[in-house]
Amino acid sequence: QVQELQRQKEQERERLERERLERERQEREMLERERAERERQERERQERERQERERLERERAEQERLERLERERQEQEQLERERQERERAERELMERERAEREKQEREHQEQLDREQMDWERGRRISNA
Repeated sequence: QVQELQRQKEQERERLERERLERERQEREMLERERAERERQERERQERERQERERLERERAEQERLERLERERQEQEQLERERQERERAERELMERERAEREKQEREHQEQLDREQMDWERGRRISNA
């Protein structure tokens, strides 16, 4: 009977020990699952942040590209306006110079004509 009591106590002690070990194992597994889940969530968060940074960088680069193209277009337009203005000013100058030459040639021809008429009049008078 004493032996039976001791055997039952030993079995109870072993059962309690097995239960304790099982609880500890389950606790370790739960902690491991929680740690793995936290790590997974952290990796996902970092990946989302990386993708967001890349998206913002792409948008910034595209914005800079569009702004550069717009600046280049405006510069080209300005250069074209300046070229057209120079050409217009050159044409006006050439036209004024041509008109001035024609005027001087006309005045010179008129002077020659007057001198010719004066000379012919003088000759007629002296012949008369």
